[in-house]
Parts: sequence; C-alpha cells; structure tokens
Amino acid sequence: MIRGHLSWAGGQLLALCLVCGSAAAESEPAASASSTATATPEARPAIEKTVDKIGTTIGEAIDDTIGAKTVGKIDDVHEVEARYFGLFFEKIDRVFGEEYVEDRERKLQLRTGFETVFNNHGESTDTKAKIILRVPLPAMKRRFNVFLDIGEAADQLGDVTSPNVTASEKAFSLAAGIVRKIRDDLEAGLKLKLFKKADSLVTIYPFVRFEVHPAPMRYFFEQQVIWESNNSWSTLTDFQVDRRFGSLIFLRFRTTVAYSFEDPGAAIAHGLITRRSLYEDNGLSFELWMEYNTAKDDPTTTTDDTVVYGQLRLRGRLWRKWLEYELRPIYSFPIATDRKSFFGFFISLSLVWDSYLGGGAVSDAALNR
Repeated sequence: MIRGHLSWAGGQLLALCLVCGSAAAESEPAASASSTATATPEARPAIEKTVDKIGTTIGEAIDDTIGAKTVGKIDDVHEVEARYFGLFFEKIDRVFGEEYVEDRERKLQLRTGFETVFNNHGESTDTKAKIILRVPLPAMKRRFNVFLDIGEAADQLGDVTSPNVTASEKAFSLAAGIVRKIRDDLEAGLKLKLFKKADSLVTIYPFVRFEVHPAPMRYFFEQQVIWESNNSWSTLTDFQVDRRFGSLIFLRFRTTVAYSFEDPGAAIAHGLITRRSLYEDNGLSFELWMEYNTAKDDPTTTTDDTVVYGQLRLRGRLWRKWLEYELRPIYSFPIATDRKSFFGFFISLSLVWDSYLGGGAVSDAALNR
C-alpha cells in the first residue's frame, strides 16, 4: 500500500521534471523541435515504465529505512480496526437474531417458546409455538461453518386464551447449510430446506455475501437464488448501509427486493433503522418501513397494497441468560387503499440453551452467556 502511494509520488515528480525540461527547451528553437519529436505516442510506454521503476525504487528505499516490520504493523492496525467495527455491528445484530450473524457462529442451540400477535381490529390474534435445534458440524480449517437446523412450529392456534392445538396446522422443517469464508469481505454458501412450504418438498438456495467496514461505515450485500421443488424460481436481494454513532448506536438504511419468476413485479421494502445496545444482552431497535409491489396495478398481484409502518423492538435476555424475550409494538398505514391504519403488538418468550464450540471467532459477551 505504501509502495503504491510512493509510485504515484515518483510519477508526479518525474512528470514535473519532464514539464520543466519541455519549458526550458521552448526557449531554444532547435531544442524545441527535438523535444516535440521525442514526445511521440511510441515513446509513452517507455516513460510509463520509467515512472513505475522510479516509484518502486523509492518505495523499497523507504521500506529499508523504516523497516519492513513497521510497514507490517501499519497494515495490521488497519485490519484490526476494520474487524473491530465489524464486530460492533455483529454484537448488536446478534441480539435481534440477524441471519448473517447466526450463520457465522458455531454454536449448539435449542430454542423453544411461543410468539403471539395482537391487533386492535380483533380479526387476528395468532399464536405460534416453536422449537428449533441447531447442530454445528466440525469446522474445516476455520473457513467453513456447516450446520443442521431442525424446527417444528404449530401455527394458527386460534384464540390466545384457549388455543385449539388439535385444529392447528403443524409444520416441520429440516434444513442444512454450509457457509464458506472466501476472504475477509466475501463469503458464499448453500442452504437446503425440507417442508418449507406446504406445496414444496425441497427448497435450495445458494447465496453470496459481501461486507466491508470502512470506519465508521458498514456496507453489506447479499444475493440469494431460490429454487423450489414445485419448479418455481425466485431471487432475494438485501442491501444495507450502516453508520456508527458513538459506542452504542448505529443507523441503518436497508433495502430488500424479492422477485418471483412466476409472479408479476417485485416486492420491495425500504427500511430506516436505528439500533442501540442496552446493558449486556439487550437491544432497542426503532424501525420505519415502506413495502410495495412494482406491479401493484396488475390484477394478478396478490400483495398490491403499499404499506408504511413503524415498529419499536425491545429484545434480549431477561432475568436469566437462558430466557429470551421480545416486545414489539407496530403501527401500520396502508396507502391508496380502503384498508384503515391499525395497531399491533408482538410478544415472544423463549427458553434458549446455547453452547459455543471452538473453531470460530466468538465475542466475550457471547462466551459469558
């Protein structure tokens, strides 16, 4: 990196010398004709080679003066700083269960509990019981993370005060995934799910993720290509831009685009999110979202409403390290439709047993759980 800058500086120095030489030559007519003949297109490659050679020579001289170890330390400091900023965003996103964080961690986890959603229309009070088991497989040179997810959920349990389990729709899913870190800013993976949907036995989706942390920013991009056994294809794109403020808060602009080859248009969501770390294992997230479909005027589009909503998420560990909660009030504003705005409230309570395994970078906060 230092040599690159010095090469540029050497090139500028040489160019300055050439300009000065040309200016001096203009005072002598005979010399002017000679210099004009020299500055031909055929001579430019030779000049560029000379510039590169001078820059390389100067860079090597500087390295010999300050020492190769000093140059290495400078690069190490930049790498540590970038990793530190990356872990800052991961620490807060871990509280909210972001998928990219979960996929990188090598932990054995059992999660069981319930989720309930209320709204003031009284038309839907839905409760879901859940149990999820994640089993990581042995690490391979710390560049791979392989895991199995086993989950069972009972949806549509009816009224929350007297859930009718016998009338519910039970769904069981089995998933396997592999994530490979290609380099510090790039990772790729493949996931396979069984029984994700009632009409699809198998779902396969490869993905690629790109992430950089030029302080105090973070840029994240993920692209998924999804195939389902009912012969349907779709894609999911996720783009995030984060800005850190202080040691506890960051602001995120997030856009997701879901496109199905069988349906018209694409489902797009834009979000403005502010997240803050609270205590050790708790977080607060204030989110403003707008969701719409680009083909909302098409009569075959099922989700044709543009919806703006705000939600406040309070999530973390409560009382004990193995007791996880989330409280989320939501207010929605359907736009250009007969539907009225409404208020909702989401409650989740889970028992979590997790154990981090060797072979991956684990934060101190995670190890102390």
